[in-house]
Amino acid sequence: MNPLSRIVVTESWIVKTGPYWINVAGQEDTALVAFKSDTHDVSQEAFETVQYVNIAVKSTRPGIREFNIRINALDFKDLQDRINRPITILSSVKFHRTVLDRFVDVFKEQVGQNPRYRGAEAVDQQDSCFACMQVQPNVKIVKNCADLNENGEPLAEARCCQPCNCRPMWCIDCVARWFASRQNQSERESWLQQKCTCPMCRARFCVLDVCFIEAAR
Repeated sequence: MNPLSRIVVTESWIVKTGPYWINVAGQEDTALVAFKSDTHDVSQEAFETVQYVNIAVKSTRPGIREFNIRINALDFKDLQDRINRPITILSSVKFHRTVLDRFVDVFKEQVGQNPRYRGAEAVDQQDSCFACMQVQPNVKIVKNCADLNENGEPLAEARCCQPCNCRPMWCIDCVARWFASRQNQSERESWLQQKCTCPMCRARFCVLDVCFIEAAR
């Protein structure tokens, strides 16, 4: 919350405390509604943003005052696991529930700035992403990067990206999740600057080498 208030969740109670007050609600007779989320760009969190979720705690017991709690979006699942009833999320409330969700969105934003792929291979209308099998493949790995480090110096051959000759087989969400799964989980701040290997041919690539497929006209 903030230095002046604290949230405590036990097996039976939800408690919010402050310097001169305390709010208490029993879990068995309380409804929780996530009604607002907000994002802040200046943060110590990975990917330079942090999100908060505002949740109304509404007791059905007479005389128990409604109160709000505000938590980091990445702690939302922990709260869900401690609450023995569902948390209603209003349709207007959007937030990243995990670090991976946040990374997928940042990855997609970067790929959106890369050149489009206009190769001869066409994605058949019957094709599905090899990973999720839910949507059509919409990206291809194409070597675009210059193989330079952050100082503009040439990379060692072992760190250079490589051509990938695989046909389009993956959707952007699955490529992003695959990329994240191959990184050091304790260094999430640098995931976007790292490299990965193609799930099929093992060619090394970076985010600059992932291109959305230009739809045929």
